[in-house]
Amino acid sequence: MKILLAQSYFRVLDPKELERQMPYPALGALYAAAILKNLNHEIIFFDSMLSGNPDELNYKIKETKPDLLLIYDDEFNYLTKMCLSNMRDAAAGFIRTAKELNIPSLVYSSDAADFSLPYLDAGCTAVIYGEGEITLQETIKTIEDQSFGKVKKEISGLKFLDGNRIYTTPKRKLMENIDDLPNPDYSFVDMNEYRKIWLNKHGYFSTNISTTRGCPFRCNWCAKPLYGQTYNSRSPGKVAEKIKELKDKYKVDHLWITDDIFGLKPNWIKEFSDKLKKLNIKLPW
Repeated sequence: MKILLAQSYFRVLDPKELERQMPYPALGALYAAAILKNLNHEIIFFDSMLSGNPDELNYKIKETKPDLLLIYDDEFNYLTKMCLSNMRDAAAGFIRTAKELNIPSLVYSSDAADFSLPYLDAGCTAVIYGEGEITLQETIKTIEDQSFGKVKKEISGLKFLDGNRIYTTPKRKLMENIDDLPNPDYSFVDMNEYRKIWLNKHGYFSTNISTTRGCPFRCNWCAKPLYGQTYNSRSPGKVAEKIKELKDKYKVDHLWITDDIFGLKPNWIKEFSDKLKKLNIKLPW
């Protein structure tokens, strides 16, 4: 399938972020892109962080005429979690554009999970909620073989219209070994442009990685709607190898580790430090 992949957060619609000039690639969308690439789908990645106007995505939908529009938000970034209403309106507009061209659409975002009706009323085929990667794979497979209508109630982690009501399938069981996921694929974005913005404004280049998912504590905010009170970590070696790639390939000077809580497992930080030393990596984070 030819899949147009974007996110609903547009930096150009966020005056405070434009003033700060601290853009980070959409990590969640880059995970999704890596997964779909491994399944041999053709990915057209639209980078909403660097876009100058939301209408550019409408033009992209009409120009490329994809088999699927996938709006996959970055749940690792607090900016996306703010769920700004102008971002919701923009997403609904993209869904309507796709619907006019008979293109199905999927949405994965905190806002769509909590307030699904505006997205579904606009014509969204389904909203993915909870941890998204496995649900995404299963849903796209059924769209590809045209069986979605028959089996949609059997796919965990979905919300869709069933007559005049929203039907919610059971929540998907969370992944226990997140090392099974492919690394987010930064080649889909223009890292040179990100680097240029950071250097011009701050004199160094920072980018983002994630090493864990979830948090075992009981605060009334952050990622509980996604991961409950679970806590899963990537292996220190895998994280260190990814950091080395980012440093060598993209000349990264600094990292933002996006975790809700970092290094909670016993000895994880010690092993992580040892792996970085072994790879001769010295990088502030």
